[in-house]
Amino acid sequence: MKHQPVFFLAIFVLTLSANGQLSLKNPQICHDYNNYLSCYNDGSYVIRFKNGNFKEVKTTDGIIKYSDADKTLTFYQKSEVNPSQDDTVQIKQLPHSILLTKGASRLEISSLSAIPPEINSYFVYSYTQDSVDRGFAFPVGNRWVEIEIWTEGKSWSWNLFVKEVEQKFGIIYNADMNNRVESIIIQDDSLKYGMAVFMTNRTLRKVRQLISSYVALDQGASGISGNIIPIDNSYRYEYDDNGKLEEAAGRVRVCSCK
Repeated sequence: MKHQPVFFLAIFVLTLSANGQLSLKNPQICHDYNNYLSCYNDGSYVIRFKNGNFKEVKTTDGIIKYSDADKTLTFYQKSEVNPSQDDTVQIKQLPHSILLTKGASRLEISSLSAIPPEINSYFVYSYTQDSVDRGFAFPVGNRWVEIEIWTEGKSWSWNLFVKEVEQKFGIIYNADMNNRVESIIIQDDSLKYGMAVFMTNRTLRKVRQLISSYVALDQGASGISGNIIPIDNSYRYEYDDNGKLEEAAGRVRVCSCK
């Protein structure tokens, strides 16, 4: 059945801020006047979009931010030289390497199996999984960041994860589709609640879906399996191939996240 345009399905509300305390269960979801997803804000993460494309994400305390266009993760750590100041560290994905910068210092990693010890001066550490060199991991405040790197194919690719005690944020890329974003997820095991953004199936260029979701992971004899758990206070936004809002099960607001 063909979906009707969204303006027949929902009433747009113009607002400048969300009502009530923002949280994973009560996020601010904004669209622009052209029916494109503008931003998502749950009080911990602000994710920004433009014309149906994912642009950037930052933590609301400003300690971590990531630009998709630049493929650059920026974070701030207390300076070891002057603890009253913060050092700015950037990790950038290049076609066949990873570039780290801190002030005037630069370090390029072109092999995961030959990472120089100087990487520790950038507050970053290498990590392995099942005895395989997997990428980088490091603490930022009360968060733990993991950068999972894939070196196969025409160019390097990565997945980004920010973990807390019960919550996990992730940006998943598709190395076979020119390193385009496949999905963005947040999952909180204590709340048994989360959200997910999926990009268009064929091109991964535009937002296809923004939904509330929670997947319970079970470790069995045959490996890890996931079960989608029904949740309360759910929402669902569907977009067409151009990234424009097509159908909504949830409040539609024209607004801007802080």
